[in-house]
Amino acid sequence: AQEGSWSISGLGEHGTRIDFDPVPGAKPDGEVATTHSIAYNNYQVSPRANLGLKYSREGLQAGLTADTVAGGGDNMGNFVFYGENYTVTAEVALGKVFNQTGGGINRLWGEYKFLNGMLNLKASYRSDYNDGIWASDRTAAFMGFGGSAKVYTAEDKEVKEGDKKVGDYDYTRTILYHGDPFANEHTFAKYDTNDFLQANFKVTALEFGVQVRNFFDQSGLGYKGYATYNYTQYGKTKFVDDVIKKSIIGLKFDQAPLQFAAQFKLEQYGVYFGGKFFAGPVTVGLSFMGNLQGSEITDDSGNKTTANDKRLKFGGAVDYNAGAFGGGVKGYYDRQNDKTGSGYGSLIGVVPNFFFNAIPSHLRFTVNTGFYFFGVKNRDGVDDSSDMVWALQPELAWNFRGTGAQQAPSTGIIARYRVASAFEANRVIGGGGVPDGSGNPANYKDGANFFDIVFKWNFF
Repeated sequence: AQEGSWSISGLGEHGTRIDFDPVPGAKPDGEVATTHSIAYNNYQVSPRANLGLKYSREGLQAGLTADTVAGGGDNMGNFVFYGENYTVTAEVALGKVFNQTGGGINRLWGEYKFLNGMLNLKASYRSDYNDGIWASDRTAAFMGFGGSAKVYTAEDKEVKEGDKKVGDYDYTRTILYHGDPFANEHTFAKYDTNDFLQANFKVTALEFGVQVRNFFDQSGLGYKGYATYNYTQYGKTKFVDDVIKKSIIGLKFDQAPLQFAAQFKLEQYGVYFGGKFFAGPVTVGLSFMGNLQGSEITDDSGNKTTANDKRLKFGGAVDYNAGAFGGGVKGYYDRQNDKTGSGYGSLIGVVPNFFFNAIPSHLRFTVNTGFYFFGVKNRDGVDDSSDMVWALQPELAWNFRGTGAQQAPSTGIIARYRVASAFEANRVIGGGGVPDGSGNPANYKDGANFFDIVFKWNFF
């Protein structure tokens, strides 16, 4: 250990949300403004502290991390080893190891480089994070969490008539309230703790490859059982339906001033195209994403049919970044059929943004705005319902260290306010948890009206 080096890292983060409309749109008796603890990113949920200790020697980095996210953080042991033309990474939840509970692996993946690095073979049981492989402009992407919520027709919603439940979709809170209505979505090839086998060939500005999803069957018992050959195995992943059909073929070309990427997913004939053109401080992007075939449905008797839930989305974006200030706008059209063939839902989004480094060393001011036009048509193409909502979020971020104005400094104070207009609950979209507890979407409208202030500290 004396021949290597040690380092320590850590952070603290907590904030509060003052919610001026806890039950959006509705005015139940006794409703008052509330506060609750938050972190800056919605996926981190709550205040947290993190402490890391790392040892490095030649190609090895090994460490311990304590992350006390309120309500469920895990302490981790981790290492990464960079060998000659290969890398292996592992991260294990120590609490699960010491308690002898299954599933303690948080990250486990490795890669080999062939032909002087031109060919990369990655074998991942639980991967790292990557949303850029074979991807360019993502305005039209629709996989994941963000502003382009799935559009539902009326038949998708769960509607209650007394104790009788009609439909099978649990209507929940919209992303305009708890998510990020201004964010880009993810493409088919995005991964984060996924298992797959991926081969990627790169030569100069061109790369292409294949990603075979679910290749290592995280749902099986392989992580704590023997690889036996003489009696029933315990794998749950279907090789054709869950592995082969979910495979993705991708390519990317990146040479200034042009960038282009494409993906093809075997399941539902999924297609993605995206490109960007760079001209000094201006970036122009266009993209398309679609599921060109309906998904497969299997009934209780094992009979298979094809649903009508085809989905198409296209859009574009223009961004300007002059360093001290910048802005842009993205727009998209998103259409998805209802599985029952009863109609389709559509969403048009126009999302402008602007930032200004009021004090270049410390203070950034950001404004995100969104306008969303929803529509539902029945099987005859006649308007069934429609709505328009908007969202506005101004934000101030103070970098306490003075190392440059930025939106989310590692040590600083961030204040933001979000307001979103309420929309009719029986119309179009969903996403979180029914706020009034009734389970009946007819009882409220959705929207947002809250103020956040977050405090962040980092060791270094």
